[in-house]
Amino acid sequence: MTTVMDGDWIMLLRNFYGDNSRVTEQELAGGEIYKYKYSFDSKHQIVKTIVYFPDGQVRQFNFRDGIPVK
Repeated sequence: MTTVMDGDWIMLLRNFYGDNSRVTEQELAGGEIYKYKYSFDSKHQIVKTIVYFPDGQVRQFNFRDGIPVK
């Protein structure tokens, strides 16, 4: 899915994908942009996702066997 639009064809969300078919950037209706960076293990499973928020905040999410860990 690349774009979500409302009944008046106004863009609510636009997804951009990288080479690995994962979302790398999301643009919201108000122009806010979220960026995503992924790290993979030897089995090509995501072990870490870094999210860059429009306000400059950065959050890291870690995973083990596809399950979020703290």
